[in-house]
Amino acid sequence: MSKHKGTITAAPNFAYELCVRKVSDKAMEGVDLSSMRVVMNGAEPVNPETLERFANRFGKYGFRKESMLPVYGLAEASLGVTFPPMNRLPRVERVEREAFTTQGRAVPADEDDENAVAFVSSGKSFPGHDVQIVDEQGNASRRADRGILVVPRPFGDQWIF
Repeated sequence: MSKHKGTITAAPNFAYELCVRKVSDKAMEGVDLSSMRVVMNGAEPVNPETLERFANRFGKYGFRKESMLPVYGLAEASLGVTFPPMNRLPRVERVEREAFTTQGRAVPADEDDENAVAFVSSGKSFPGHDVQIVDEQGNASRRADRGILVVPRPFGDQWIF
């Protein structure tokens, strides 16, 4: 990235965590990451702690925290379904662990709740694509706290997760 002034890259969350743990200061000597404007983190759940650790670790080499874009993609969709806007810091929502794990409900957690589960927003769907939350019968859910993620293909099929 530094040598060729790359601007866009992508990797799963574990790769960014691996960089934080394994890339030494010696290996970073002379490296300039300031040209990186789109650093996609996807293909698996995005860990908010990894986002923070990566930004803190590589900030002194020119990495800008807002260039990290948590994304959601599917190989079947050419690796892009949702993206956040550029130059926005990642958004993290924290929910009560007990309600989430026992009832499947996403109840907003208090700031001081150390047991909360954190989820990183992957942004909005691309034009021509849609991401929906549906209930068990496949009807659009009006509730923001539970449902099944559905990504209808532009030509009518659905993927259910």
